[in-house]
Amino acid sequence: MSAEKLTGKGYRAFVLPPLAYAVTECASQFPGTISISPEVDTRLISDICLSLVGGGFKNICIFNSHFEPVHVQCIYEAIDRVKEASGVDIAFTDITRKKYSSRLVDVFQMGESHADRYETSLVMAIDPSLIDEERRRTLPRLPVNLVEKLFEQGLSKFKEFGMPAAYCGDPASASVEEGQMILERLSDFVLEDVEGLISGTGAQIHRGLYGRQKREEGQ
Repeated sequence: MSAEKLTGKGYRAFVLPPLAYAVTECASQFPGTISISPEVDTRLISDICLSLVGGGFKNICIFNSHFEPVHVQCIYEAIDRVKEASGVDIAFTDITRKKYSSRLVDVFQMGESHADRYETSLVMAIDPSLIDEERRRTLPRLPVNLVEKLFEQGLSKFKEFGMPAAYCGDPASASVEEGQMILERLSDFVLEDVEGLISGTGAQIHRGLYGRQKREEGQ
């Protein structure tokens, strides 16, 4: 969607396949979870970006939908490595930053963002065949604020959070319409960052809450 908007503005835009693996320790208590180390995560992202730079790409934007804090930190570290090695700035549309989260739906701002209404709506809009509709409609709301669990209580596993089925929030209230609206908004965020990168006004990146080791207020 963002690439189409950029093409419509006269830019040449390419979308790489998404990365299927990352640091995923929060879900490690659930069978089937595959996690990689932070070192591998950082190296994978930085190597891909450096390969793109080597191929002549000078404007690169990263978008992330996996909000595990260590993984987000890996993205920032990878960006720093690319800058140090090549001098090229990379945009990162980190929607855990207030700049973006304040413009998303209220449930995302509440911190209930794992298989919740926000994420379920997105999947319903992208590929509804991935949703078990019969089960989704029967799931009770589970009010778990991930930000509080991660940063204020220092917990690190979904079951410790009180999420025995790995979801929180209210996926039963998700909808295709809301998912389409969120996708539109997210694509606008990416467009905003890419245009800032191209114009030279958006190169500096301030780490959002999930991209810092410790929680800091007001940013």
